[in-house]
Amino acid sequence: DAEEEAGEEKGESKTAAATSVDEDSIEELWKSLPYDLRARVLTMRNILRSSIIGRGSKVSGIFFSSGNEFLAIFKETISVQKERLAEARERLEEVVRERKEEFDVKRQRRGRWFDSSAAAEEKFVYGGDVAYSRRQIEKQSKRLATLESFYQEQKILFSNCGDGDCKISFGSR
Repeated sequence: DAEEEAGEEKGESKTAAATSVDEDSIEELWKSLPYDLRARVLTMRNILRSSIIGRGSKVSGIFFSSGNEFLAIFKETISVQKERLAEARERLEEVVRERKEEFDVKRQRRGRWFDSSAAAEEKFVYGGDVAYSRRQIEKQSKRLATLESFYQEQKILFSNCGDGDCKISFGSR
């Protein structure tokens, strides 16, 4: 038993030493690569680590020539989503105004036989498809906030390879 344990300890120390040597040689190899090549490798690593591209995304086969291109496309997507959300909010406001006007017309035409209570007006103006649209707009607003937060996270992730020398971490994230 003592001989087995000593053998196992020697094996473990050899493995640790080999790992240390491997990491040193990998680091040396990395530093010997041209800066442009290291930048591209880091860009691809960062894109693959990206939550949008690398983690169970339905998007596949997407390649970017640089991290800046990835960020620019991402920023444009956010901008388009913001515009669509603003348009949806404007349209919802229009519908609410139109329904209020329509309710006022019905109130005047039908007289006292018409339920003109605040609850009836609320149901007519804000019920049905307006309520549904409000929920969808709220969901989209939250999604957009998440995308903007994620974009900021990606900017940080891609900023590790800026004007200076690129640094790479060989450990898992």
